Amino acid sequence: MGRRLMVAIVAVAFAVGLPATATGADTTLRWSDRAGTELVGTAVGPDGSVVAVGRKIVKSKTKMLVSSWAPDGTRSWTASWAPEGRALSDAVAVDVGVGGTIAVVGRVHSVHCEGGGWFLEVRQPDGALVQRYVTPGWQCEIAETAADVAVGSDQIVVAGYDYGCCDDPQHDGWLRAFTLDATPTWSTDFEPPEGTPYEYFDRATGLAIASDGEIYAAGWAASREVEAGTYTWQGSLIVQKMTSGGGVLWREEAFAGRYSFDTTAKVAVREQIVMVLGATRPGPVSWGAKGPADSWLARMTTEGSVNWTRSWGKDWGTATQAEDLSIDGQMNTWVVGTRRDPSDRGYDLAVRRIGPAGGLNWTLRGLEMPPFLHGTGVAAIGKSGAAVTGFETEDRHGEATAGSVWTFGPGPA
Repeated sequence: MGRRLMVAIVAVAFAVGLPATATGADTTLRWSDRAGTELVGTAVGPDGSVVAVGRKIVKSKTKMLVSSWAPDGTRSWTASWAPEGRALSDAVAVDVGVGGTIAVVGRVHSVHCEGGGWFLEVRQPDGALVQRYVTPGWQCEIAETAADVAVGSDQIVVAGYDYGCCDDPQHDGWLRAFTLDATPTWSTDFEPPEGTPYEYFDRATGLAIASDGEIYAAGWAASREVEAGTYTWQGSLIVQKMTSGGGVLWREEAFAGRYSFDTTAKVAVREQIVMVLGATRPGPVSWGAKGPADSWLARMTTEGSVNWTRSWGKDWGTATQAEDLSIDGQMNTWVVGTRRDPSDRGYDLAVRRIGPAGGLNWTLRGLEMPPFLHGTGVAAIGKSGAAVTGFETEDRHGEATAGSVWTFGPGPA
């Protein structure tokens, strides 16, 4: 059961053993809970319920994990799955539709090969499994992965990419659609704007569906040919807008620079606001990295032009790696990630809320116990709240040991 937190954020944090530092008296920590070995994404249902996904390890077997909590933090249900035999799975993203349909995507592969496939799992609000689609050939015959999922009023769309094995740097982004019961319908490529050769590498990692059914995908695209054995590639963050049937309306560059293929790129849309999140690559937030992280946020129009950009996390001691974003009912953008903590050379959960004009109006940079805490996912709740996921590690370079979920909201808890 989630622990209901009844006092202001600093007192609440001490009550659960996690001291916090926050600005913005209008926002408090509501409740928190733990689940699985690692939590990497979250979504909020129309009734305010919170769903989080990731993985759990049981007797050396890694299984995808999905859990749901009522608005007050009471655990409602938990489910997990992995194929029989020497095969592993883990969930990477989740979304909930306006009707309560839950869609989870993740990776699945055999321990006998480098490649693998992915799955789409659809569940009802009470956790009942509707259908699970698993890519044919995932047992060593293909090499492709899903990175994000979005649920519209009448369909589910998955973003992902094919990838090369071993020293092959190949990446090829795509979008694939399904009915609400996980039946495949259409697919299309994720590509950079016209002028970049089609054969250059790209990958789709972020996805959002607007209320009118139009689809926005974000990802990375190379701006030059990539040779085998190279790992820092010249590329840009790309946004692609599509009709509900997959027809491409436009492709635009959101941010250009020296971004590698493993760049974080996410997108969120609400009414006429399109927000794009980027970060250099997962490595720089590590204390052993050669340079600081570089996180940035851009507001775009629905026609693809950039209104403004913001960046942070460039200072060595407080480098921040952004991972996910969500827009609340007041058009604030919540961003979650991981921040270096120079006081103990550990990592902190970093959450910030940015107003529609680009101003920072709330931030949390605490939760310093345990010393190695990583932020992964965020989903807005109502007008000005959010659910956040993350996980702990034993040390700076260790594997995940415990997943966590927190919710924040306005006013007294």
